[in-house]
Amino acid sequence: MDKLELKDFIMYLPHKLPAKLSQQGIFNLDREYPDSNDRKVGYFSDFCFNDGEFTGAVKITDKVYYDVEEGDFEIILRPLSDLTKQIEHNGEKIIPIVELAKLTHIKENHIAEISQSVKGTCDGVKYSFGFYNGSFWMKRLRGTKWVDNAVFNQDELFDKLNEYHFDWKYELIKKGLAKDINTL
Repeated sequence: MDKLELKDFIMYLPHKLPAKLSQQGIFNLDREYPDSNDRKVGYFSDFCFNDGEFTGAVKITDKVYYDVEEGDFEIILRPLSDLTKQIEHNGEKIIPIVELAKLTHIKENHIAEISQSVKGTCDGVKYSFGFYNGSFWMKRLRGTKWVDNAVFNQDELFDKLNEYHFDWKYELIKKGLAKDINTL
């Protein structure tokens, strides 16, 4: 099995990446008896890179932090199948694909359907917007043909995927290197 490397999760760290202690991390606490917080999910509140080594702190509560290093933690991500489902983000209920569509100047009240993509009508023009094979795409109906439209703010959209903790780049959940948030 592959090993989780810093390059795999560095883009999530500025966005309170959810994590919990791994079995190794619990063992490394060097306690006779485990604490009830040892298995709870927290998030990376602090992190540091020193001579190529990663260390960080997983915050469980305001008073409980665990200092971790490589192998001491498991990261928690969302599968791409959650893009079209309602999730909670920063205490707010959102549908990620709708929020991403709004960043391309599609207004929420123009959205008619959410399936694998967002579909709707804006200024009398039908459109479809989605994420597939590592890229965002948009199509507009011109006459009877669907025509590709450029999505110019891909970087902004990718950063939103990171902020929402989607496993969009390296398939870490599939590889067993991250936990699916829906299975906790």
